[in-house]
Amino acid sequence: MTKLKTIYLTTGYTTALKRIAMRGGALREIKFHATCVLWEHPREGYILFDTGYSPRFFDETKKWPMWIYAKATPVVCKEEWTVKAQLAKKKIEPEDIKHVIISHFHADHIAGLKDFPTATIWCSRTAWREANSLKGFAAVKKGIVPALLPVDFEKRVCFFEQTERKSRKDAFEFHYDIFEDEAIQIVNLPGHARGQIGALFTSDTNTKTLLAADAFWLSESLEKNVYPSRIVGLFIDNWEEYQRSFQKIRGFMHRFPEVEIVSCHCPRTFERCEVLDES
Repeated sequence: MTKLKTIYLTTGYTTALKRIAMRGGALREIKFHATCVLWEHPREGYILFDTGYSPRFFDETKKWPMWIYAKATPVVCKEEWTVKAQLAKKKIEPEDIKHVIISHFHADHIAGLKDFPTATIWCSRTAWREANSLKGFAAVKKGIVPALLPVDFEKRVCFFEQTERKSRKDAFEFHYDIFEDEAIQIVNLPGHARGQIGALFTSDTNTKTLLAADAFWLSESLEKNVYPSRIVGLFIDNWEEYQRSFQKIRGFMHRFPEVEIVSCHCPRTFERCEVLDES
């Protein structure tokens, strides 16, 4: 199996009560960082899993109705925290990013997408159909900010569904082998957002990992089998699918305890990231 050099990056955060992300949790405000992953593939080069926040989010949510989105999720982000800026410090230019894999189209996962104008964009066809169809208040309700998408998106997109679908003998049932080498195995995790996906991979340190995007927010909630507060049901695409995906991950976790399961926003994931100056 192809192994990938892996770096976790945080791009900013929003804050919320722990009890929102986990029923019965403390009435304590915590930071939910928008993290993403940089991979270096031996053949495909540099690959991003999501692009996180960017100050572009502020520009595109100044007017009604996108203003609602900004008020509902107060964001802390700086230009020097963007993926583009962090990669520049590593001497990696935007054109060096060959692929960007989008877990789903919420703004905290795609706000930096325009910074990588030559990358092939990978996503679920189901997710794209929704993101491409929603405007105005309907888009806000689904966490979509259409102006964050590149104008040439459709010229650069590849859909997972166009690649080979391989059967699995676990809770996920199948995956898409997008590079035909099992390096990145795409699994469906719908519920939180339409067409959301996760990714299984093995790092260069031989660590097997499932990136679960927003299929859960806190590792503690997954371990204790506790769902988010009912109030988030107002913002989740499909609550029944959310629960099914959550339980699939739990089933996978119990069958394969050696695999690390990583949520985008969990504080434990932030601990994997390179330190940013928050002053």
